[in-house]
Amino acid sequence: MINKFLPTAASPIQRARAKVTVVTALAIGAAMLALVLFWVVTFTLEDVETVIITAILILLMAGIIFLVKRGRVALGAWILTLLMIFLNISNMTWYGVSTTSSAGYLIPILLALFGIGSAAGFGVTVFGCVSVFAISLLASTGQIQTEIPYVESHLTFDAPTLTLIYLVVFFISNTWVKSAQDAFTEK
Repeated sequence: MINKFLPTAASPIQRARAKVTVVTALAIGAAMLALVLFWVVTFTLEDVETVIITAILILLMAGIIFLVKRGRVALGAWILTLLMIFLNISNMTWYGVSTTSSAGYLIPILLALFGIGSAAGFGVTVFGCVSVFAISLLASTGQIQTEIPYVESHLTFDAPTLTLIYLVVFFISNTWVKSAQDAFTEK
């Protein structure tokens, strides 16, 4: 089924990158829809704006899939990666880095690695590492107020731990990406 969303005249590595991008867009769209439906069913949906924003984001996911289908794989992967960075950093800035959702930053790291390449994946990883420390530091000085009040462990435990998780995931995944690229280009 996914193959109908892939560009037809693409190299094997481009088709693999396209597939990762399409599957990620579909999964994110489905996850957002499932979360909103959960909130509706449990009567915990706070704002109707959430439904509107979710609909807009799902349309954006469809647009990304359209770009990929038209052969604009890198553009689609970049748009989706940047959107996921924005959503994750916004969430960490709003709630703080100590929430479990901070692990969601693994999505743009993996998407950049598998959908774009190693250099993009490394850049996204470094940006995430710097961001968790910056958010924690800004919260520690009172320059931002997060929903979960700042405590020292955000800067001394959560930020370093997230940094290490982001880096380990990058290195494990990058090893696979490099091996796969070598396999695709072997003659």
